[in-house]
Amino acid sequence: MIPARRLQNVAVLAFSLQLPQAPAQTLEMRADPFVVQFREDDRRLAARVARAAQQTPDFPGIPRALWATGSPIFILLATDEQHLLELTGGRIPEWGAGAAIPERSLIFLPGYESERGSTIRLGTILRHEIAHIAVHRAANGARAPLWFTEGYATWSAGQLDFEAGWLLRLAFATGRAPPLDSLELGWPRVAGDARLAYLLSASAIDYLYRESGEAGLRNLFATWRSTGDFNTALIRTYGADLNQIERYWRASVRQRYGWFAILTHSLAYAAIITVLAGALWIVRRRRDRRKWAELRASELPDQPAYWRKEGGVEIIAHRGYSARAPENTRASIELAIRAGARSVEFDVHATRDGVPVVFHDYTLGRTTDGAGRIAELTFDEIRSFDAGRWFSPAYTGEKVPALAEVLNLVRDRVDRVYIELKPNAFRSEDLNLVVQQIVERDMVDQAIIMSFDWRQLDYVRMLPAPVTLAFLADDEEHFMLALGRAQADGNAIVDCNYQILLRNRALAERARQMGIDLAVYTVNDPAAAAALVERGVRRITTNEVERLLKWAVDVD
Repeated sequence: MIPARRLQNVAVLAFSLQLPQAPAQTLEMRADPFVVQFREDDRRLAARVARAAQQTPDFPGIPRALWATGSPIFILLATDEQHLLELTGGRIPEWGAGAAIPERSLIFLPGYESERGSTIRLGTILRHEIAHIAVHRAANGARAPLWFTEGYATWSAGQLDFEAGWLLRLAFATGRAPPLDSLELGWPRVAGDARLAYLLSASAIDYLYRESGEAGLRNLFATWRSTGDFNTALIRTYGADLNQIERYWRASVRQRYGWFAILTHSLAYAAIITVLAGALWIVRRRRDRRKWAELRASELPDQPAYWRKEGGVEIIAHRGYSARAPENTRASIELAIRAGARSVEFDVHATRDGVPVVFHDYTLGRTTDGAGRIAELTFDEIRSFDAGRWFSPAYTGEKVPALAEVLNLVRDRVDRVYIELKPNAFRSEDLNLVVQQIVERDMVDQAIIMSFDWRQLDYVRMLPAPVTLAFLADDEEHFMLALGRAQADGNAIVDCNYQILLRNRALAERARQMGIDLAVYTVNDPAAAAALVERGVRRITTNEVERLLKWAVDVD
């Protein structure tokens, strides 16, 4: 029940509703697994909705086979306000721009301009509604906490954007943020409060994603589906129950959206502080920019000791030097190289117009001042946003880099480049271009292409370039499968969550027996790194580049 305005409004109708009998003038348009019902005047809009629905990108953590197969998903397109009220039995809130009944596989969309929203934004509304059905099917119909389903739908639709961040800052700064369990007891009915509830819930999903990535969400849904209990799935996936998760989440979002965030981001701040304080802030900002410009322009330093000796341990800079600079930017990768990294790792998506870009999330909101999904925006649109200011004012002006830019930056300056292809983010022609850009720069021997989506690796292997592959695995089951895939390939490694090797020493031993090289992510503690080396691991990915490089000097 997201309130209207720019954050498009949706609702999950938790009441019994029969599928409306389509009157004679109602038509149907099929685009498996969707069936769009509409009236003749809305034929063009219905075609647009059907196409958008069928092209819906996969939802993080939910395999497409779980939600896009089985019974059809009906999308009922309302021609006017009265029609929408008739379809929903009058139960949709006045601020709701769409509605879903997941257990009935029904979606209701307004096909007209109104205060509920614009048809221009139907794609966002539609993805939000489909997400509700995807969650319901992924959980095999198990009861879903309202904050989780609404939060996941809002987050996966890219609605946790720049404006949403401001609302959250105000909420936490003024003490208006309720606990998650209160949202389960009764969803707010006032539009403003409901909008805040959606954003708070979405920030909780964003927190879970930032903590464990898509692999964590995938494990959460799988466990939830098998046990039928959401809290059990939380514990098994994140090692914490709902109450603990809420404490961690509130601490995280308070840091991101509390008073300090307001004071460092708010334009109003400049209006209420003194002119002198404003001048000092400008001076400091210019000083930071000048220092960074000098760093970029300077020559590489003489090689420190830990460049010359790593004791056979390869330290891989995760998204560049992401502990000290905005992840997956030129600045972060440059800083990693200057700190001594001889291997760098970064993530790659394809834009709507087929340009490979270096970026981690599927949506822009977390690490830029923009909003929307990478796959739905052109390269030029993505480049218009700032990708550095969220991390520090010193990095204002950083842009989302193209893969070609980053390859040019690291070529001849590092030994290895680990390129992670994000799952379901590429068409075949996009993958062709990724490999082509590697080949054109004579970097086939340097590059390692990796992914959790092994189908993409299978496609890359069919291309002529003999690039090394890395099968990513986040649990023991997939680790064992990855070993088999890597062995069969003959030019591949396995890159896994380091914790599974610490929990089960036999896994690393099995890899050794099969002759498969292992890499691990993401290790920031030298003690954990030492335990992994003792198990035979020689490739360690980290956010804390200098800390691990200096530790590696003493490793035999």
